[in-house]
Amino acid sequence: MAVPRPLLPLSLLFVGLLAACTLGGADVEIVDAGLDARIGVPEAEGVIWQREVAGETLVGITASANPSELSLITAALGQVPEPVKRQADVRNLVRATDTETLDPATLAFSRGPDIYLINRTFEGTSRLDLAYTLAHELTHVAQFNALDPGFVDQVLAGEVDSLDPNSASVDVADFSDAIGWEDRGATGWFSESAANGTTVYGASGPSEDMAESVALVATGRANELSEDRVRWVEEWTGVSAAEMARGKPWRPPAASLISSANPIYDEQGVRSLGGSRVEPLYLLLVEDGSTTQQLVEMVGSELRARGMAGVLEEIPDSRVPRFGGRMVRPGGSLLWVELWDFRFSTAFANPPPGVVLTYVDVWS
Repeated sequence: MAVPRPLLPLSLLFVGLLAACTLGGADVEIVDAGLDARIGVPEAEGVIWQREVAGETLVGITASANPSELSLITAALGQVPEPVKRQADVRNLVRATDTETLDPATLAFSRGPDIYLINRTFEGTSRLDLAYTLAHELTHVAQFNALDPGFVDQVLAGEVDSLDPNSASVDVADFSDAIGWEDRGATGWFSESAANGTTVYGASGPSEDMAESVALVATGRANELSEDRVRWVEEWTGVSAAEMARGKPWRPPAASLISSANPIYDEQGVRSLGGSRVEPLYLLLVEDGSTTQQLVEMVGSELRARGMAGVLEEIPDSRVPRFGGRMVRPGGSLLWVELWDFRFSTAFANPPPGVVLTYVDVWS
């Protein structure tokens, strides 16, 4: 078995109109959509095809629609809570190309009311990965749709030549006040809780902190955020974090995302579940002195709290203490779960340094 290599934290660099573009030039038009005054953004140029995907309009400037990508987008949107999508009211999802000048870490980006998906969006991406990305970008669209009319008026009057997303959006301003972000002028934005209450990317400023907070809560990872951030997202969406976590894998606190060249799960058991997509997620748990049985009971309890049914049973394996089984999600879809305790194994040349929790998302 190969050593699972730690993955670098996803560098979620999303290029949004508010943060990236200077406004007020000849290419920007002001439109009245029946809401507060807002800045209009032209629709994508060169559209070749259009599809309705999970209630959203997807347009493409690629040669043709890719059925596998359509399936993944549909599945990912199904994992994003409806209140997040309603808050955004996205105009179009755009399947673009990588011809634009983008940071190499960019997975997707938003421009005003539109979300652009590029080649890298689909490279090794699971439906939960894409759900996280979409929830983040949907939040940026919601921020755009909540532009403060006063800031828009200043742009129209030529008093300012750009809109800072951290101060121009009513939603971001509300989030900033609730979390304690401060604009310190030349030194930028500061929050006492940024270092340990959000992600590394979220700590860059309130607009990204808000987007990361929504994405984490929407994908069942509220325990990775500070309590005030979770409360704000619950109030903004009108739905509890517990409800948004239903049917989604539970990530123990401080668990590390790792990769492995070899499956750390029962391949035959996973095949028995059917489904054309098999997407494993490997988590290295933090050593806290818990026994294998305690960890198994904790994982099972957390998953049942998320509306799943099933029992994790011992799997005979002379190499390593091992437990696992299938969990039935709300709605009937299946999640295969295993826990391998490498702390008590000498059968592998380069074992992971601890306990690995594996979730295998199986879907069609």
